Amino acid sequence: MEVDQRLCQIAYAGCHAVGATDRGQAMSKGVRRSFLGVTAGVAIVSASVAVGLAPTAANAPLPAPAPMAAAAAATHAFTPVTPVRLADTRRGTKPAAGAVVEVAVRGEAGVPADAAAVVLNVTATESTAAGFVAAYPAGAPWPGTSSLNLDAVNQTRAAQVTVGLGANGRVALFTERGTHLVVDLAGYYTPAMSAGAGRLLAVDPTRVLDTRRTSAPRPSADATISVPIRGVAGVPANASAVVANVTVTDSAGAGYVTVYPSGVARPVASNVNVNGPGATIANLVTVPVGATGAIELYTNAGAHLIVDVLAFYTGSTSPTGSRGLFVPAAQRLLDTRGASRLAAGSTAAVPLPAMPGAASVLVNAVATEATGPGFISVFPTAGGYRTTSTQNHLAGNTVANSAISALDGGFSVRSEASAHLVVDLAGWFTTGPADQPVMVQLLSFNDYHGHLAPPGGADATLGATLDPSATQVGGAEYLATTLATRRGMADLSITATAGDLIGGTPFLSGLFHDEPAVETLDAMGLDVSGVGNHEFDEGLPELLRMQNGGCHPTDGCSFPSDPYDGASFPWLAANVVHRATGAPVLPPTWVKTLDGVKVGFIGMTLEDTPTLVAQSGIVGLEFRDEIVSANVAAAQLDAQGVKAIVVLLHEGGLQSGTFGQCTGISGPIVAIAEGISPMVDMLVTGHTHQPYICSVNDPAGNPRMVTSASSFGRVVTETNLPIDRATGEVVRATVSSTNLLVARTVAKDPTQTAIIAKWNALSAPKANRVVGTLGADLLRSANRDTESSLGNLIADAQLAATTTNGAQIALMNPGGVRADLKIADIAGGEQPGQVTFGEAFGVQPFGNLLVTVSMTGTQLEQALEQQAVQTRGRPVLVLGVSKGFTFAYNATGPFGDRIDPASMLLNGTLIDPAATYRVTVNNFLADGGDGFTAFTLGTNRTGGGDDLVAFTNYLGANSPVASPGTDRIVER
Repeated sequence: MEVDQRLCQIAYAGCHAVGATDRGQAMSKGVRRSFLGVTAGVAIVSASVAVGLAPTAANAPLPAPAPMAAAAAATHAFTPVTPVRLADTRRGTKPAAGAVVEVAVRGEAGVPADAAAVVLNVTATESTAAGFVAAYPAGAPWPGTSSLNLDAVNQTRAAQVTVGLGANGRVALFTERGTHLVVDLAGYYTPAMSAGAGRLLAVDPTRVLDTRRTSAPRPSADATISVPIRGVAGVPANASAVVANVTVTDSAGAGYVTVYPSGVARPVASNVNVNGPGATIANLVTVPVGATGAIELYTNAGAHLIVDVLAFYTGSTSPTGSRGLFVPAAQRLLDTRGASRLAAGSTAAVPLPAMPGAASVLVNAVATEATGPGFISVFPTAGGYRTTSTQNHLAGNTVANSAISALDGGFSVRSEASAHLVVDLAGWFTTGPADQPVMVQLLSFNDYHGHLAPPGGADATLGATLDPSATQVGGAEYLATTLATRRGMADLSITATAGDLIGGTPFLSGLFHDEPAVETLDAMGLDVSGVGNHEFDEGLPELLRMQNGGCHPTDGCSFPSDPYDGASFPWLAANVVHRATGAPVLPPTWVKTLDGVKVGFIGMTLEDTPTLVAQSGIVGLEFRDEIVSANVAAAQLDAQGVKAIVVLLHEGGLQSGTFGQCTGISGPIVAIAEGISPMVDMLVTGHTHQPYICSVNDPAGNPRMVTSASSFGRVVTETNLPIDRATGEVVRATVSSTNLLVARTVAKDPTQTAIIAKWNALSAPKANRVVGTLGADLLRSANRDTESSLGNLIADAQLAATTTNGAQIALMNPGGVRADLKIADIAGGEQPGQVTFGEAFGVQPFGNLLVTVSMTGTQLEQALEQQAVQTRGRPVLVLGVSKGFTFAYNATGPFGDRIDPASMLLNGTLIDPAATYRVTVNNFLADGGDGFTAFTLGTNRTGGGDDLVAFTNYLGANSPVASPGTDRIVER
């Protein structure tokens, strides 16, 4: 007699020994390869006894609700293993309908005697009918939940299950219908003994691979794809394993996918199975992270692959110092079959039982009776849906998949198609010890301005004062790598920004209304941002489109088959409201729960935003005082129990030290920081494009960190925020911040490279068209406070474009000049000195319209005096001046009296204060932008066309273009 003690089929009895002659016929090698990649099997007892359960309908093979099972008192640490096959009934008789199969686990494949629970991948194949499989501890009553669902005869489906072990060290698998079962081990839980090892920490669902966007055609049969994990999507360098949802779609035929650690041979195991061509199916996967920091995905049939990271397990060097923390449980939380289906595109919050100390939850989520093809997604309620999926189905399907979600305001489930949903609780993961602070890493930056490509010219470095090393910095590929590397050094990380992510962007992003900028920010894992003034450049409706998705109302979809789906991160605007109602235009605050503590963020733009954007886009909006708005929002967060609070403010200051210093900090940020409530623990700032790490006392006299990270993705600020677990308060005495250069010596992030290549391919025909040639370099004013040759040239172009309006003078705001033009710069293979449309767009990206107005000589002098306004964020803004117009300027004179009226000459003739002159500016200045309110006094307003068209036409008509010089403003 020969008995395989690892696997037996029972009727609540025990195993019966059988001889070798009782074994059934094994599945043929070819079929095994097509479905499961199996090369070995185990013996199985052929006897089968049904347990007397009534059959269920094919479209709803789900068990009835069951009462809550008792949770284990102890917490447990997780040990991942390279996938190991424990059982395969295809080597014997197929289990019959109603059978219970026990799988031995303790003592197998290295599972120790004290193992309390296991993570298994269970595959059902060769099903005799639609039905379900339920996993639970052997010897315990069936808890009334299900783990895996089948819809048809001869179907193959896999599901990951986390289940406690019975007293005999086994797991029971109940099969409602006859089906073969294959069981692969992914890891096990033991009582937590050592600090920091095997603890699960959930992250916001993050898509790290989607070959539909990066591969054409789909990966071939027998292809293996390596996916970097450590340092990506919040997974730290010490992670021992990753939990991800793996989706297979557009398959070439029946087949399977195996996920395993990089650096090891592909194991005999499978994770996701497809039954035929074109199928889409998903499964949760827990897999060790390989020595190279990656995981491997092998597909034997050829298919597109999607990977969404949900959580990771800490390693033995975890800085949290926490014990491993898994608590098994079982309970049905949601079952809509007694009521209406969830409507397509709607979200349901899932009711939760008492789960002491819970930080995240493990569930089995099922969609059934769907009215059409679609998917469901499980996610933390507070974080919102993040364009990831949990499970995929067709009309009428019943499909289950496990999911892990952080409990941030609870968790919710979204259904793309109308369907019934069933959610079963399988366990939860609790917080760390109360006597240890929660260490939160905050990575922040500001004023990205859509700089996908590395900045060139003077922007390639921070300048000699800020960075004497003259390190070349910036570019999305390097920024993403820098962020991922720093995240890899912490268990808990948040990435936040302080506005101006979009607007004022180079050609590659600006041409497509900054959809490329948002795509890069999503891919690099941005969690939350405050709004800046440039977010309002195209008006509130366009900002809302950038947040929520949809095609541009005029230009349509850049990729019709892949429409813009909005930003995964929220923009916050606590001080921007609808004037008529006082309602905020965007959420004022955002709260993230990390390891049981809450971190709140308040987002704001500067109160003077209306002076910085075109008025037509902000009609009916009110921009409120920064201090008042922050204090109101902080009080609201505090009332909600949020004690750790960070302000993301698009306003800043100036300092004269290096990028990591705070030498002589000045500007609006000082008074604001001194006035914001002590309930706020830190300010992340921007707008002035300055880097600094400052400590400014709050109103209570306590030091508080105030940081800024330059601009264009050239610097990242890393702040370590220790939070007291008992009080939820930031321990300010041990807060530390550091500014880090985004050096171009690090490896390029491949996802960013692919995004840039995609948009470059679409933009190249327009970007590389030559519009003129240069006879000399044309430079802007680095700090906007001096006359510039490029500003003067643009004024010349605008004057030439509006002569039919009677224009005599043109003036250009320096903030509208966004890049230099240099003979040596090559953007798209053009010859030296040639200017491409893309380069010209980079100089003037805002799409402003030219306006000619009538102004008296006195009004014109008033406008020139407004180049120096003491209360403005940038006190001095020197205008570009068209040829023929000159004046003298006293840079050290009193504000409001720096222009000598006797020096104002037009073609050598003194400007008459009482006479009327025709003056051209862009609509931004005409509306009083940058504090130039004198232009709003102009009359007889006449349109002059697009500013970029005027610029490119002038370049073409005057090539090679000579420098107009910088002698139109005489400094005294």
